[in-house]
Amino acid sequence: MAFGIGTSYQTGHRTGNVGHNGNTGHAGNAGHNGNAGHTGQIRGRQQEVACECWFTSTGKLMPLMLKLMDEDGECRTIRPVIVHSSEKKMYAGTPFIEFDCEIIVGEQRMRVWLIYHQSENRWTLNFR
Repeated sequence: MAFGIGTSYQTGHRTGNVGHNGNTGHAGNAGHNGNAGHTGQIRGRQQEVACECWFTSTGKLMPLMLKLMDEDGECRTIRPVIVHSSEKKMYAGTPFIEFDCEIIVGEQRMRVWLIYHQSENRWTLNFR
């Protein structure tokens, strides 16, 4: 099962941008960063996805499951979504939340960034 066509697009390779608060947004930043980091570009191969999520009583957003189109045009369900960390960021004045996640596709574990575009209420999956 291969992913990557349909609504996906290529924007180059992801780089580690340091936000104004000194955080890089990479794995290892435990939990959610309360300050919105300012970044350059959202980079990497991205694909639009549907995401089932849960909001806790304190307002924390928790992705649970993804649905995306594979190269054959089939809608695939991926669960669970294992979130290692999350960080609020800004790109060109637009807020988003970047989740450092692990998903299992078939027998393969993949590290990905799941991005919630807050002002557009949409999700993209950024492959590393």
